[in-house]
Amino acid sequence: MIQKTQKLSLKKSAFVRLIVITVCAVLIFYIIGLTINNAGMQNVRADLQQALVTHTQYIANQIEQDFNRLDFFMLELMSDKELMRYALSYSLLDDYERLSYIKSLADREYMIKRSSDLVDMVRIMLPNQYRTIITDQALYTELDETMYAELLARSARGGVSYADWDNRLWMLLVRYDQNRPLFMIAISISPDSLAERLSQLRNEQVDGLVLLREDDNVFASSGDGLSLLDAQRAPVTKPQQSFFFASAQLEQMGMHLYGYSRVNEKLAPFVTYRMNLWVLSLIALVLMLLYILYYWHAIMRPINDIFNTMRAAGENGNFLIKTTQKSEFDDIYAQYNEMVEHIEELAGQVYEEQYRAQ
Repeated sequence: MIQKTQKLSLKKSAFVRLIVITVCAVLIFYIIGLTINNAGMQNVRADLQQALVTHTQYIANQIEQDFNRLDFFMLELMSDKELMRYALSYSLLDDYERLSYIKSLADREYMIKRSSDLVDMVRIMLPNQYRTIITDQALYTELDETMYAELLARSARGGVSYADWDNRLWMLLVRYDQNRPLFMIAISISPDSLAERLSQLRNEQVDGLVLLREDDNVFASSGDGLSLLDAQRAPVTKPQQSFFFASAQLEQMGMHLYGYSRVNEKLAPFVTYRMNLWVLSLIALVLMLLYILYYWHAIMRPINDIFNTMRAAGENGNFLIKTTQKSEFDDIYAQYNEMVEHIEELAGQVYEEQYRAQ
């Protein structure tokens, strides 16, 4: 009874060991695949983040180049001899001469506007004459004293200055004559024109762009920038896991440019691969367990039957294997039983001869 229990325990322990080895093998391959997937995901995340940073900085540089070009045109216009003559000798000119100067200066303004699609309007404000020369207008208009006072208060001496006023970005350049403003060149840039430029520069790596003022208020945006900015400002635990973002400073404008890119859309293939890896590992585990069951019933059980028969032969004297199940070992059983019968027959003959001899 003890031997039989020991044999059964050995069978069960071997079967359990086989299952444990199979599960461990599947888990090892799953962990290896998951580790490779995570490493690849981290590398791609780093590459996407760097690409977003690079492209955001590129957009900021492109916008700054436009402003540098406008700075150059404004400085060139300030040094224009016709503008100086008109501003200084206005009272000495007749109407025809004044009209000629105005048309020429309006053409210069139009050229500046054509140089960049960011420009909304170009103005030359003449406080001594209470007049303003505006782009695309052959005749001057009256000076808007409120606008002039606000812009003059926001301007600075010694070069082009930038001011955020009346929901527009202004580029200002003032020419002084004996510490008195002789004229002011003002270029207005609307948020719509900046948003259009951001849309043109945005590529598939950038889902949204936002241009923020110094007080963190939005000046212009493109794509899904506003929604992603709200998500960034929302009180969530780890917002960086849902999207990438990069920033670049526009020093001339006194603003910051933020670029956003969604993580889930960019890393979707890795998530799909991870799901497929989990499903394939589960299928492999099920198939291997089924194979173990088949292996147990088709191979281990017949071998155990032979082993048990041989072990039990000494107890009941019966060496024949009796089984009712069909298996690949039927031929082996038949050969074994035939061999046992032949041996028993030979043993009977030997016993009979010995009996006779005795």
